[in-house]
Amino acid sequence: MKMEPGKRKGLEAVADSRGVIAAAAMDQRGSLKSAIVSGVLCGRATWKEGIPIYAKQGVQALEDWLADQGVRNIKNVNDRLKAASPWFAFYGAASASALS
Repeated sequence: MKMEPGKRKGLEAVADSRGVIAAAAMDQRGSLKSAIVSGVLCGRATWKEGIPIYAKQGVQALEDWLADQGVRNIKNVNDRLKAASPWFAFYGAASASALS
């Protein structure tokens, strides 16, 4: 499969050394499934459960929650990233350069 050089360079720029896109953002107009080839889209899901704690118990309680459960949430995401596939595997290629 061939890929435009600009698209390949863009994907390589946001991927780690294994070709895994560890974080991404997009607006809500696109399809999440087609926009995120590999990697993880995270953010609010890792801390949103702390909001009721902040509302009821204040800043210190939220900071305590983030230091405990919030950190565990991020570590869980990181653990799952270990099994992530490189973005170029989605296109059936063994490397980004194979798409040239």
